[in-house]
Amino acid sequence: MVQRKWLLALLIFSALLLSGFCLLIFPFYTTSSNLKESTSTISLPSPISAHSTGQVTFSAQAGDYITFTLIPETGFPPMPLSIMGGTITVYVYFGSQVLYSNTAQKVEGSINLPQTGTYTFQIVNNNDFEIEFLSTLNVDASKILLHHPYTEYSQVPNTAIQSYGFLLIMGAIIVGVVAVLTLTMQHKKV
Repeated sequence: MVQRKWLLALLIFSALLLSGFCLLIFPFYTTSSNLKESTSTISLPSPISAHSTGQVTFSAQAGDYITFTLIPETGFPPMPLSIMGGTITVYVYFGSQVLYSNTAQKVEGSINLPQTGTYTFQIVNNNDFEIEFLSTLNVDASKILLHHPYTEYSQVPNTAIQSYGFLLIMGAIIVGVVAVLTLTMQHKKV
């Protein structure tokens, strides 16, 4: 009878210990996701002659977006259109579809690009003089920023499962100690 109890205690101890070590050595992984964004620059056509059009084409993926701040200047030293009294018109096309249109002295915006493909960014100079796009200390008006948001996935060990592994090992040790003490005391009584 004592041998069966020893065998049962040894079986429970071994099962708990083996399960615990398996959870520690071969951890289960969970997938972690992080939202990230890459940014690239697109140079504007500059300078643009009087009553002319400048354009640039670029490729983008669905879900990308562009941001821009256009401050056209003219003359030497460069003078902004707000002083010169002129305007520009900005269009963004996907094929023949107009996604954006704005006429102003200073044009800034953010445009979502709904489809994967080639886009055209067009600037119309509505003035009797040549314009160009320059960079200032605060704003780079010579470039369009193309933003590409994406999700980065990584595999990380599941710490909850590893905690269960530690608990099983501790349980095995407790079962082993209790079994040895109990069976030793019973053996001394016999």
